Amino acid sequence: MKHRTDVHAILQERLKQAERQTHVARYQLQRKVKTALGPLDIQETRGVSQVQGDVLFVGYHANVRRRVEDVLRSEGYRYDVVAAEEALSFLQLARYRLVIFDWTSRGYWRIFNDVRRNKKHIKIVVLVTSEARARATMDGGGYSYIWGEDFNPEQLRTCLRSALQLKHPVCALLKNDEPCNRSCVYDYEPDSVWE
Repeated sequence: MKHRTDVHAILQERLKQAERQTHVARYQLQRKVKTALGPLDIQETRGVSQVQGDVLFVGYHANVRRRVEDVLRSEGYRYDVVAAEEALSFLQLARYRLVIFDWTSRGYWRIFNDVRRNKKHIKIVVLVTSEARARATMDGGGYSYIWGEDFNPEQLRTCLRSALQLKHPVCALLKNDEPCNRSCVYDYEPDSVWE
């Protein structure tokens, strides 16, 4: 009788393990299907011609979104504003050159890492509220960061110009833990001088 109990317990444990593996596989498959269908959903709801494709802002807070949009609009950049859930789909539809993240967006690090891994040509600017997040942004391969919800619009303008017009590979000041002083814009010499 004891042998039968042991076999039953072993079978029960194996069944639980198989159920866990099935649950994980089902979740991963659902994520892959959602990722694959995301661009199609955007095409149906917005149309591909409505995707701007220069700068993508991934944000959660309406007041931050408005402030970022004001700067992008005033500088004449083509941009899209999306929630984190839509970001990967938009990144599949257009060849963005810059992504701006509001650090409070859910799923932010997953998208950040996906961009670093699969879209190396895209530069990343993150709105941060702590030194730890600022350091993690730069260590993780971000282009630069801007401080919080009440960010200085001039710093964002500097980041945009430095990243998109002057094509600096990374903000050297922030990478070296120095504050932004706009020297990348003021002290820049055009490429033609070196050619």
